[in-house]
Amino acid sequence: MLRVDLRELARNGAVATQGELRQDDAALEGTELRLKEPVAVRGRLQSIGEGRFYWQGTAQTVVQGECRRCLIPVATPLQLEIGALFTQDP
Repeated sequence: MLRVDLRELARNGAVATQGELRQDDAALEGTELRLKEPVAVRGRLQSIGEGRFYWQGTAQTVVQGECRRCLIPVATPLQLEIGALFTQDP
């Protein structure tokens, strides 16, 4: 799970984020991904108004799968560019 010091965000308007998500992380709950290694996450969170935040970054890992044709195990690198909008609960 990624954690952000909101005091730093309030002071600077933006904060760099980085961390790792493991297979049992709540952020991956409900996915069928089988990770060969943790997901490396890096990005930048910025305040975009009262109680609104935008995070932009990348997630990179290797997932374990199976070839549909020959059924041998296959490791596939995965890199995603992500943009996400967050709001505070009312």
